[in-house]
Amino acid sequence: MLLMIWRNDLSVGYKKPTGLRICMTISYIFAVIMTISGLSTQIPKIIALFA
Repeated sequence: MLLMIWRNDLSVGYKKPTGLRICMTISYIFAVIMTISGLSTQIPKIIALFA
């Protein structure tokens, strides 16, 4: 979704949604950081469970 909103050929003839693009990019980066953070705490626990 984020990559689609940044494509210029989809918004031909319309005003570019700059605010929406910025908010979507910030929320995407936040989601990626939270995923990495969650995985970095859970993966060692899972490895310790099977080891």
